[in-house]
Amino acid sequence: MVQAVYGYSYPPFLPRRVDPKAEEFYRALLVFADYWNSSVADFSSASLPDNGWIDMSRHAFAKELMIRPGGVYPKYSAVDRDYFGSEYDGFQDIFTMAAYTQLEWGRFVKMARKFIDNYFTDFVDDKGMVNMRGPETAQFRFDLVCCWPVTAITLAIAELIAKHRRRFRATAKPLAELHDESLRLPQTVPATG
Repeated sequence: MVQAVYGYSYPPFLPRRVDPKAEEFYRALLVFADYWNSSVADFSSASLPDNGWIDMSRHAFAKELMIRPGGVYPKYSAVDRDYFGSEYDGFQDIFTMAAYTQLEWGRFVKMARKFIDNYFTDFVDDKGMVNMRGPETAQFRFDLVCCWPVTAITLAIAELIAKHRRRFRATAKPLAELHDESLRLPQTVPATG
């Protein structure tokens, strides 16, 4: 190595902005690392043949936090205007993918709860309809499946159940109605039951 250069996000603009000293750079790097480590601190421990896979998973959680304003609010895309618009924020697949992943990695209270609360507060109305261009019928079921482990396992968030009970029930209602309708179909129809 011939030279070490420590910098900020922006180039120097002398004399007002100068590159940091090595001590300042490493102190800021430590603060940065501590911030991201604390953001994924509740990540479940795992044992895999290659620790790189675990690191990639942690990195994926950190990347998801980066694209979520405030660490919680969902965005369908990162940059592309075609899908970054607010009209896509309530996309059911984004909620179910994110909530289910948080649950699978044991992040019940810190993140899964936040995602569920945000989704049922901002994107589900009192009739159980999703604020999105068109709901996916199968996703209504998965929306509720994502809520079950959090509400069943984590007693500390009983207020979440109370807060969204009406919307949980409203989300389940069309599924029950469709199931009842399918039970009335002739036995010869593949969709029966």
